Amino acid sequence: MATAPASDTYSFGLLVKSWATGLDYFSTTFASNVPPSMPPTAAVGTAAWALPAMSNISVPIAGGTDSAPISAVAMTWDTFRGILDRASDIASLGQITNPLNAPNVVIVQGDDTKTMVLRLPGKARLQLSEAAFLDGSSSYTIAPFYDNLYKARGWTPPRVGVPMTSADILKLSANRVGDYTMSSCDN
Repeated sequence: MATAPASDTYSFGLLVKSWATGLDYFSTTFASNVPPSMPPTAAVGTAAWALPAMSNISVPIAGGTDSAPISAVAMTWDTFRGILDRASDIASLGQITNPLNAPNVVIVQGDDTKTMVLRLPGKARLQLSEAAFLDGSSSYTIAPFYDNLYKARGWTPPRVGVPMTSADILKLSANRVGDYTMSSCDN
């Protein structure tokens, strides 16, 4: 999925936090305070932008007799698009797209004590993006909220337009994929 301006990524982040916690980060203002952990500030499951109920699944652990608990929900892209459209009525989510034209969406969540979910990018999509970076048909963009982070702290932001070698581009891509994957496991 892709989304655009920093304000839109912020709104989408609040929506994802709401889906993950069952607390209404999305349409409730908490100022600088973290929302209370219990009870939820709203019945998120009844909100127009809420996800359908997740199913609890036990995945057998390779080579063992135990299983790992996860929760997941699957829906069609059209159903998911409807949820995003209803959320956009509250706060702009920007242009969220389905670049693969995948007919289905699966959302997975690990539990807090036994299961870390590590999301891997699709093989073909990863390889196509690497090829596009290398042949120049796609530029490597970084979300604009990073500039604000740098500027607010008096740091020098990365310079746009500085020529990068093919090796630099692939190294940046690998670093960002690694950071996203590991950060998603804990955040």
